[in-house]
Amino acid sequence: MTETCCPTFNEEFQAPAYRPNNETLPCCPKIAFVGDSFCAEFYPEGYDGNPDGDVFYDERGYKAWTQLLLEHYQATAIQKGISGDCFFHSYQRLVSVIDEADLVIICVTEPDRLANHKLIPMNPWAADMGPGRLENSENEKTFYKASLDYYKHVFSPDFHMIAHLGTLRALDDILINKNKKSIWFGSFWNSFGDPDDERLNEVTKQSLPYIVRSGVQGSCPLIKTSMKNIPDIPHSNHFNEQQNIEFFEYICDIIDNQLFEPGTKQMDFCCVDDDPCKSFNNAE
Repeated sequence: MTETCCPTFNEEFQAPAYRPNNETLPCCPKIAFVGDSFCAEFYPEGYDGNPDGDVFYDERGYKAWTQLLLEHYQATAIQKGISGDCFFHSYQRLVSVIDEADLVIICVTEPDRLANHKLIPMNPWAADMGPGRLENSENEKTFYKASLDYYKHVFSPDFHMIAHLGTLRALDDILINKNKKSIWFGSFWNSFGDPDDERLNEVTKQSLPYIVRSGVQGSCPLIKTSMKNIPDIPHSNHFNEQQNIEFFEYICDIIDNQLFEPGTKQMDFCCVDDDPCKSFNNAE
């Protein structure tokens, strides 16, 4: 009997092929920021659309990389990241504006976050802390209790990982089919799947890590840069002033030099002398 091998998420089975988009970014482009708190801050709204953000923002003394990009390219943000949100919600929001986007910048969050019909950001930390820690969560006590029960009694790391891979693949496909310029970052070490994750079974690990096919990918998880800040910075996309400037300049280099071809671009600013710059396992 002949053994049949099923294609993994990284094989080109019925997958669209990448087509270079050599057009320069237009004047006053529309940018979709797809992801979590690493791309969630914009002036004057401040962090997560805080209504008092214009005051709060000014007190920090510097602007986040997201706002620096908008001002530098005279761009409009047609989608913004949301703190604590799951990647499927980010994908859902992009679908409604994808045709308008001149550039899509993606900060892929961790796979453990929980999609839901209310589109409420939910993850294990938030469920454990209870309502009030994330935006607009004060009146969602029942939802938070149900989410905590889910993580305690139902949660399957393998299911979340496979569902996460499916969302990555769906986003990859739509960006290729619509020939959009895209820049991808992993917010966490397991944003593209960690084959060393001991919670996962061997079958799931065989599909990891996910290989981005629609655009360029940063070589390091964003949390590696933010973890240098002690204490943690809860605002400004978790970066200090210098980190925001360096990240802004890194993205400008990609845009200005048309470096959107699939592959990885080294993020030297996330490395320090005593900590060699580790890459995602899919970053070659």
